Amino acid sequence: MGPLTTVLRLPLYISLWVFAAIVLILTSVRLNYTLHLPKGDPLNNGVDFFDPIVAHLLACSLLALGTIPFVMQWVPQLITSAASANLFELASLSVIWLLWLVGCVVSTVSTPIVLRVS
Repeated sequence: MGPLTTVLRLPLYISLWVFAAIVLILTSVRLNYTLHLPKGDPLNNGVDFFDPIVAHLLACSLLALGTIPFVMQWVPQLITSAASANLFELASLSVIWLLWLVGCVVSTVSTPIVLRVS
């Protein structure tokens, strides 16, 4: 690891990992709660449901957690050139950023999309 990787990129990837782990935990808890509502629960009159965006945010956090070891080259890669490694990092971060952005936009819409589970 070069000095730029150690000083700048490593703390940023660690913070991304921490936030992705927090989102993973929160979305897992929310999915577990809304898919197993007790009878008489005031939320949705006790009928099990889930928001598709919660599953989307769960997938985004898993993708972010899985991509970081490859980008930081903690997992041996088949990519040998520095240009290809930089292109892989840029492409993976762009996809993760777009997925997080879509998740944030859809999760802040005032009218929720709710799917009932029978």
